[in-house]
Amino acid sequence: MNTHRQLIMMGLLFLLAIYGCGGASLPQGAQKIGHYEGTFTSPLLSGPCQMDLYRLPDGSGSFDGSFQGTEEDVFFTIKGKMTGNHLEGTVFGEDVFGGSTVSGDLSTDENEVSGTFSLNAPQSPKGTWEARRK
Repeated sequence: MNTHRQLIMMGLLFLLAIYGCGGASLPQGAQKIGHYEGTFTSPLLSGPCQMDLYRLPDGSGSFDGSFQGTEEDVFFTIKGKMTGNHLEGTVFGEDVFGGSTVSGDLSTDENEVSGTFSLNAPQSPKGTWEARRK
């Protein structure tokens, strides 16, 4: 079982690497706000997180990143949209189902971003996250 799970995780990481090498398609005019690193925590899960934020000329934007749990084999990708400085998105991962969400707010000086997440998974973990621009 553990070997099977490791193979699945390696496959997911391979797909993420391929996606990253192909380059995420950003709308024309998107400017990178920054790369952010920090932590996420909940009663069941915790670990480092990272994300990249992008702004469009009309003030909207997008973000993508990941949560890497310190628990065995926990890796989630996050992706979503920005309206002003507010983020709303989706969490993807092996053990989560549709309806897993992430939301947050970018500080006015654009140096910090923080928010909450909710996983549609067994025991429905909910938690918080925060990150600083690197």
